[in-house]
Amino acid sequence: MDELNNNQLNEEEFLEENELSHSDKIVGLFSEPSKMFQKTAQTPSKIIDWLVPLLIFIVVYSISTIVMQTNPQIKYSKMETQNEAIEKRLSEYVNSGAITQEQADTQLEMIREKMEDSGMTILIPQIIGFGISTLISFFIISGFFFGNE
Repeated sequence: MDELNNNQLNEEEFLEENELSHSDKIVGLFSEPSKMFQKTAQTPSKIIDWLVPLLIFIVVYSISTIVMQTNPQIKYSKMETQNEAIEKRLSEYVNSGAITQEQADTQLEMIREKMEDSGMTILIPQIIGFGISTLISFFIISGFFFGNE
């Protein structure tokens, strides 16, 4: 019985010694991927192994979205691209006779005003929606691969 407990303790010590930290895994992924995957396969999986990279991805996306939405030059160029597409669509409606030119001008002006006023009211739901959709997608894809194992 003591021998069995000693073997379990030795195995746990071996796993703890060979386990890589998150920074080691990230560096190993780029420097020596085959060695990193071999060592990772020898250790039991933990929730933190997939949770940390997923949270880092969501945080980096959120920060980049905030930077892009608050930068006036990027925001202006994005709004101009959207305005061109809207103008094109409205002119198609005017040419087909669905709406008059005055209605198209009124709608275009209202859309421009909403775009300028919408700043943070669109940004926060966009970030929250991305985080939720990323988590849902992750679990669906993981479930698919886990089910096919």
